[in-house]
Amino acid sequence: MRRNSTRQLARYGALAAVFAAAYAPTLDNAKASDSAAAFYSGKTITFVIAAPPGGGYDLSARLLVRYLGQHVPGQPSVVPQNMPGAGGFRVANYLASAAPRDGLAIGMHTRGIIQAPMLGDPAARFDSADFSWIGTVSSSKDDAYLLVINKKSGLRSIDDMRRPGPPITLGSVGGITTNVVFALLSPQIFGFNTRLINGYDGSSSVMLALVRGEVDGAYVGLSSLTGAYGDALAKGDLVPVMQLARTTPHPRFPTVPMSQERVQSSDHKSLLSFVESIFSLALPVSGPPALPEDRLEALRSGFVKATSNQSYLDEASKLGIDASALDGHEVRRIIVEMKQTPPEVIRRYKEMLSSGTK
Repeated sequence: MRRNSTRQLARYGALAAVFAAAYAPTLDNAKASDSAAAFYSGKTITFVIAAPPGGGYDLSARLLVRYLGQHVPGQPSVVPQNMPGAGGFRVANYLASAAPRDGLAIGMHTRGIIQAPMLGDPAARFDSADFSWIGTVSSSKDDAYLLVINKKSGLRSIDDMRRPGPPITLGSVGGITTNVVFALLSPQIFGFNTRLINGYDGSSSVMLALVRGEVDGAYVGLSSLTGAYGDALAKGDLVPVMQLARTTPHPRFPTVPMSQERVQSSDHKSLLSFVESIFSLALPVSGPPALPEDRLEALRSGFVKATSNQSYLDEASKLGIDASALDGHEVRRIIVEMKQTPPEVIRRYKEMLSSGTK
């Protein structure tokens, strides 16, 4: 009898050890969540935005801000702060080197910033993979990036973009934002007769210049058009002549040509694929490098819950924001994959950008 009891105790002890091992991660996660909640309770998170007020980036960031604090453990306040400048470098360099690394300073980047260090841009004082990635509001699943032309310019098609004569002017923000990149690459990849007008302080300023006729066209996301300039697009005052960063046409533009269809060279196709890959991280959000793990996971968890909240999704739909979020783990995985792009593709890309600025 005593021998059987001893065996039963041993068996129960072994089972207890198995269950303890199985539930240890859950207990650790609960402790981390409790730790983050204790830290964030009563605190304020500053959310910096790499764009001026009024544009698509700003609208997307401010919508996220309204929901994020509700879902982060401890329910901190979240306060938006616009920090435009240098095409997004101001925010990226601030988060990389000056922001406190305690989880109380996070922000939304311009997407082009992510590839800047990969191109050896001296203004990039950071490695994109080092940021504490929280997620991206949009992966461009339901969005489109468009080359849009003012109807008054008389241009209607891609063939018109190649016509000889005075160059067609394209407005852009500056830095290494995607509207700058595509404007610089347009003559070489697509054969367009275009000239870059640089230095606008945000997408809203570029669009205002386009509507006024100060420039003939611009590269811009559909989500940035559907707000203040949705009527101009619907009435045909703004004419989309090419769509980018998609493998199939957007449902709203079934007959507008795709960028990959307009590139003949295999070298140019691979280069264009690298450039367009950034659109899967269309509205990326991060903290500084090396955030405490419990706080980073709290921010990531809050981000996922906020961007899947039905009220958030309804508001995003009304604002024309592509709400196809990815979490921080997936964002970092995509960035690490980008960094593995063959050096020859990067070299050609840098040469084209360099020649385009001369």
